[in-house]
Amino acid sequence: AADFCAAHPELRQEIYLLGDLARHNWEQVSPKAAWLPQAQVYIADLGTAERGNVHVDGVHFSPWLAAPGKKLNARARGANTASQPAPQVAVDVYLDGERVRHQEADLRPGEEFQLDFALTPRRAGLLGGYVEVQDDALPLDNRRYFTLSVPDSFGVLVLGHQPEDTYYPRRALAASTAADPALGLRFGLVAELAPALLQQTQVLLLCNLNYLS
Repeated sequence: AADFCAAHPELRQEIYLLGDLARHNWEQVSPKAAWLPQAQVYIADLGTAERGNVHVDGVHFSPWLAAPGKKLNARARGANTASQPAPQVAVDVYLDGERVRHQEADLRPGEEFQLDFALTPRRAGLLGGYVEVQDDALPLDNRRYFTLSVPDSFGVLVLGHQPEDTYYPRRALAASTAADPALGLRFGLVAELAPALLQQTQVLLLCNLNYLS
């Protein structure tokens, strides 16, 4: 809003700030005279009542590939931003339309929480899911969505001019196949590279090249 007003000083400038009564982050807002000096600012009366608000900030996954039937570790983070405690807050995790985790927590005022859980996709493809806390007075931030890309296979082709060029990548990638069953590894020589090899390859690793033809 400040940038727009500065770019259009010829306009009648009126800014309306409509609060949701959650009082979240309002203490971080700069004085209005400093960032909108030319505008008439109207701020909705937030009142003195406070609404309880527990929210989910984000969902983070381990760096391993997701694979059907294989567990994938994840973590959800959230907080109780109200000044009142939130007892027995229910946190649920859904994947592909099915609830896969349920947990309750007692949160003190301003307390953050984290929920560690594991997902086991039943099928390959793009799977949608979300982490949700129980309904409160501000439902807009109670649910955080995520999408998992679960491949049937993920092809990696490792090529070098001679076998010793790929020694260390071969050892490192071969060690990871136990944790990533969808990872399909192929190794060979640069001289063997042909279009047919690339059709089932998602990642091509060329090792110790002298030049790119």
